Amino acid sequence: MRRKRSIIIVAVAICMLLGGLWVVRYHSLNQLIPSPEIKKFGVGETVEMGSISFTLQQVEMLDGNEINKVAPNVDIVRNGNGTAYDPEKIRAIFFHVKIQKKGNDPEDIDLTKVSAESGAWGNGINGQLFMTLNPGVSIDKIVLEENETAEMILPFSMVDTMFRKDDWKKIEEREFSAVLQLYPEKILLTQGKK
Repeated sequence: MRRKRSIIIVAVAICMLLGGLWVVRYHSLNQLIPSPEIKKFGVGETVEMGSISFTLQQVEMLDGNEINKVAPNVDIVRNGNGTAYDPEKIRAIFFHVKIQKKGNDPEDIDLTKVSAESGAWGNGINGQLFMTLNPGVSIDKIVLEENETAEMILPFSMVDTMFRKDDWKKIEEREFSAVLQLYPEKILLTQGKK
């Protein structure tokens, strides 16, 4: 009985020691790698990232029927049996941006790293929609000359199953942001600066 009690005390002490070491390590890592500073840019505002600048011109949300009008050959999602998904359960948010290259360095623009977020939801650019809405533009290598600008649409798709039912009913009321950079500064193009 005494031996069992000693084992329990030693096990508890080891657990407490490991927990204490974890807390110390957690705090030291957070001091070495602090949280990013969040910078939000709204409609009409410009963010400069090196020699590239992004200006958010407009943000719009479309339902499945509207998406089919602007991109009739793009299927956002299909049901498991191959039938069309209900268009009322599909949305896409379009960020209309103007991109300008200010310097003459050989830096190309790679939009595959851009994502959208709203609360815990996140998604990358929908490649099919991007190619349809921006014909002739490569998502992973946009080449601009010095002082050249390009206007394009960054489309992010979503379906009802990505959200709770109550959240989906109010999807048009949510604030969505396009994330251009995560660290050391988190740079967002957002519908409304809050």
